[in-house]
Amino acid sequence: MDTFKQTGKRGRPQIILNYPKQGKFTANDLVELNPHVKCRLSVYTHAYKLVNKGVLRYTGKTIKTGTVGKPLDEMESMANFRRVRSLKRTNKLRKLANATVDLTPASVAVPA
Repeated sequence: MDTFKQTGKRGRPQIILNYPKQGKFTANDLVELNPHVKCRLSVYTHAYKLVNKGVLRYTGKTIKTGTVGKPLDEMESMANFRRVRSLKRTNKLRKLANATVDLTPASVAVPA
């Protein structure tokens, strides 16, 4: 019972879903990371709950499995999404700060 968290509520204890804190992953990766969960559907359901809570997010991309069936949705943690977005923003601002702009007026030829 060490893999379940006691909350004092009635019913079956809720599973603790392990997910990568950095990088992108699919539901198949979550199944491999959570061998204590016996049912694949429980992993999908709990991942969906984490998406609704704002812990995970769908990236909008799909990954083909190489077999017949629906491609898998790509997910990432919101912490990773915010970290990557912040890195992109700082890199963009660094490039803009290094760009030099010449504001001196250009010389115009005076007609004689």
